Amino acid sequence: MAVLSNSLWLFSISLISAVVPMTAVAQTGTLPSPTRTVFKCVVDGKATYSDAPCLGAQRIEITPTRGMNKSTGKELTGADVLRERHSEIMGEAIRPITGLNQKERETQIKRFHLSASAKNECAALDRRILESEAAERTAGAAGQHMIQNSLFQSRARYRATGC
Repeated sequence: MAVLSNSLWLFSISLISAVVPMTAVAQTGTLPSPTRTVFKCVVDGKATYSDAPCLGAQRIEITPTRGMNKSTGKELTGADVLRERHSEIMGEAIRPITGLNQKERETQIKRFHLSASAKNECAALDRRILESEAAERTAGAAGQHMIQNSLFQSRARYRATGC
């Protein structure tokens, strides 16, 4: 009886140790890439926040916390924060060579895997979105809907392209 329970226990441990890493791999493969741009959409007086743009959305740049524990005030740094800090240090070290600031460098790294035509389209979309956002702020009520529609289409294409 004791031999059976020991072998069952060993089988359970080996099964768990085999399944847990596979679920972690499966989860990382299905999650969308994180973004630091959030859109505030107001529909029927209710505000929703999403990484997907909507018509008339207000763009909000967010910065996640960098390992600070709110309750204790102590810094708890994970691997992602350490990787981000290392990237910032390397960016500052090679800044005289590349001439890129941190935001430009992050954009370049994020778009590295894209084709040349997609990179050109992303650069054009960057300019178009900034121009449309500026026009939206200065436009009157009459032309604002047309500008918001154009801005929504540009943001949707930006997201679909993987910029």
